Amino acid sequence: MGMLATVINSLAVQDYLLKAGLETEVLSAIPMAQVCGVYDQYKADAFLRAGKAVIIACGVGVSLFLDRYGHGSARRRIEGRRGAVRQGR
Repeated sequence: MGMLATVINSLAVQDYLLKAGLETEVLSAIPMAQVCGVYDQYKADAFLRAGKAVIIACGVGVSLFLDRYGHGSARRRIEGRRGAVRQGR
């Protein structure tokens, strides 16, 4: 139920960002072709390089590694050389 809720919340954020004029893609580690794309780091990178915001729902399909502050997204940010990461809980 919690994983599905992250998709619902991600779609709500995407709708808001699209209305604000920011192209946005939602990706998920769990395939849900009717509502969002499947997460792939290369696909996410291509969207980011194209100037789109990427929202990742349901994780990225790997074990969670936390930094010392309890943020798993920090590892992805470092690996992907991203300028900003926002994590909702």
